[in-house]
Amino acid sequence: MGYPTQEKLAYLHDLEKALQSIEGCSSVTLPFLDQTSAETLKNGLPWIFTQQKVILDDGSEIDNPLLHYKLQTALADTALIDGYDYSKPEGYQTVRYPLSGLSGTEEDKKSAEEHNKQFDYDKQVTLLNSNVRNWLTSQQTAVADKYYQCLQAPNYTVFSNTTSAGKWNKDHTGAPLIIPLENPHNWMHLCIGGFTDSKDGSVRDPIVYTVGSNGDMGENETAAFDPIFFFHHCWIDLVFWKWQQLHGATTLFDIQQGYPGTNTSDTGVQVNADQNEDEELNIDSPLHPFINQATGALYTTRDVINIENLGYSFGPNSLDSFQLPTDDQQADSLKGAVVLKKRLEVRGINRAYIKGSFIIAQYEIIDGEKQYVGAVPILSRWNVQMCENCQYHLDVQAYFEVENLEGVPSDKRVFQTQCVTRYGTQNLPSVFRTESYSYEDYSCQILD
Repeated sequence: MGYPTQEKLAYLHDLEKALQSIEGCSSVTLPFLDQTSAETLKNGLPWIFTQQKVILDDGSEIDNPLLHYKLQTALADTALIDGYDYSKPEGYQTVRYPLSGLSGTEEDKKSAEEHNKQFDYDKQVTLLNSNVRNWLTSQQTAVADKYYQCLQAPNYTVFSNTTSAGKWNKDHTGAPLIIPLENPHNWMHLCIGGFTDSKDGSVRDPIVYTVGSNGDMGENETAAFDPIFFFHHCWIDLVFWKWQQLHGATTLFDIQQGYPGTNTSDTGVQVNADQNEDEELNIDSPLHPFINQATGALYTTRDVINIENLGYSFGPNSLDSFQLPTDDQQADSLKGAVVLKKRLEVRGINRAYIKGSFIIAQYEIIDGEKQYVGAVPILSRWNVQMCENCQYHLDVQAYFEVENLEGVPSDKRVFQTQCVTRYGTQNLPSVFRTESYSYEDYSCQILD
């Protein structure tokens, strides 16, 4: 429930203060990567993230520090089971789509080297920027539009996390689908970290995985080592602030007590080591482990609601002109919505048995043809089974809007869910099994 206020402290405020503490850097601020600007939608990532060299004010040329990061010490995967080894050696340089950074085993290293030989520098940049543009603008993924959609979330609880938004979407089938901030946030992690759109531009099967690709932004363990991570999260914080401005919540907002996603025992809630199970969360719950230096106490959400209290603001950006629809506009958009759209719920996918991040791609079979419905990105870990905090949110749920097929009962419609993973695509329902798991709890149904 601390997301996104905890990320504000973890990745942004404390880092910016640390940078400003360096001699000669007192005026340094963290920039944001504007992901709905005309330039980004047209060109992909700004050149500063992809250029190999940069020229400083004194005319000297250096390696671009925003292209990648070199690990100063080895990153050891201490939860080794069944060949799950996400270790990275000292000196490893972070990579982005379409490259692979797997190096935990000799086999991984060899496969990554062979895979990466396919792409010279120019091809890497071209493919990466193409992927970013496509994810943001294509009709099938429309990530840029999802940023605008999440700004329309009616309250902080459903805006802030996927679990709460899922409950809202299940209970409000006649209203527009709520998109939580986590959704477009996760899309961009996976976009830069190795998932791509269909190479042939297929609209029926648009979600694929480039076999062999494994960028660091695409996995929780290593995402923060890629320099672009912080620019992405500054943007997420900006979207959060824009939501606050639009909803009159710049000085105070509430967390709906008892709502799914607001208790430490709920699926999808991040739990800290010193928190108890079945603990209700509110705006005064401590944001571990971040200490307010002025008081000596742990920060709370209440402390960080108003960014002016933290001493920063945002410069001009592409969301400045966005306004919420008026009541009349909302009424017009809802005309016939109950008749024309149905709410589809997918649940029972346990991410503990899926190696790494993945995408839930949803289809409907109509007249023998597979028709694309939508997709949801799941930012995960290479090995979830050995992550204690992850055990609180293993079950993945997703909600989609589907057309109302006149004369066809809901229970007669045929749906297919695909889990697009790092090691292939699994169709559900199916006989897909690992040695210890099958998708026996999987369900996909229309909520009438």
